[in-house]
Amino acid sequence: MQKTHENKELKKVVETWAEELNISVEKLVLSLGFKPSTLLETSKEGLEHNSHDIKRIKRLLKKLENRFENKHQIWEWFTSEKIPALGEITPSDVIKKFNGKGIDTLLEYIEHKELGGFE
Repeated sequence: MQKTHENKELKKVVETWAEELNISVEKLVLSLGFKPSTLLETSKEGLEHNSHDIKRIKRLLKKLENRFENKHQIWEWFTSEKIPALGEITPSDVIKKFNGKGIDTLLEYIEHKELGGFE
C-alpha cells in the first residue's frame, strides 16, 4: 500500500513539473536520466531513491531562478547548454552519466559560478 501511495505521489510531481514546462512526461523523465518505464515501476527503496533524486534536481534548478527569466529558460540551460568545465556536456547529460554524483557535481558547479568562479 505504501509503495502505491509513493508511486502516485512521485507520478503527480513529475506530471505537474512536465505540465509547467509544457513538455511530455516522457521527455522530462528522459532528460532527468530515468527510463520512463522504470521510474515508477520499482521497489519501495527504488521509489524513495528516484523521488529523492528528482527533489534534488528540482532544488538544483531552483537555485538558478535568479539567473534566468523563467523556468523554461532554466530547462533550456539544463537540456542544451554545454558546460566546458564539465567536459562539454549538458547538465542533463551530467546527471544521466553520473546519477547522484552528477547532481552533486552540478551543485558544486553552480556554487562555484555564484562565487564568481571561472570555467
